Amino acid sequence: IEHHLPFAVALGNEAVLYTNQSDQKDQKLPVKLVVDESIDFHQVKEIYKVFIECGEQEEKLLDLGTLEYMRYFKGQIIIEPADKYKGILEMVHLLKGNEKDIVVFGDGLNDISMIDQAPLGIAMGNAIDEVKVVANFITKRNDDDGIEYACRHFGWID
Repeated sequence: IEHHLPFAVALGNEAVLYTNQSDQKDQKLPVKLVVDESIDFHQVKEIYKVFIECGEQEEKLLDLGTLEYMRYFKGQIIIEPADKYKGILEMVHLLKGNEKDIVVFGDGLNDISMIDQAPLGIAMGNAIDEVKVVANFITKRNDDDGIEYACRHFGWID
């Protein structure tokens, strides 16, 4: 806000972004964008992710403190928890599961650490090269039933 950079936030795990900047309503995004100038993001209790339109020079101006973020596209950064594997471990422990049984799938920069830490990390066929390098197995693309293909390959389903 301070640097007048276009941004939008995800308030949950859904394909909807929210902004209070009316000049963003013409953006072409792969998800629905809701423009509501009355939203005060300082008053929002939980923000799931923040997308900020900025180049690498503008990124250097941002003081994000301890927030974890990554460059999502050339002109955009995304602020979200970066250690997905930590959350997976917490869920496995909560369900009294076995860490050795963890299998993860990923395709983007934010999946590299998770895939690298998991006992079995699977890269989607559409994954970036950096993900494929750390994966134990590369399956088909996400839009070509890649998860099903991997599950059949490993004999988890018939």
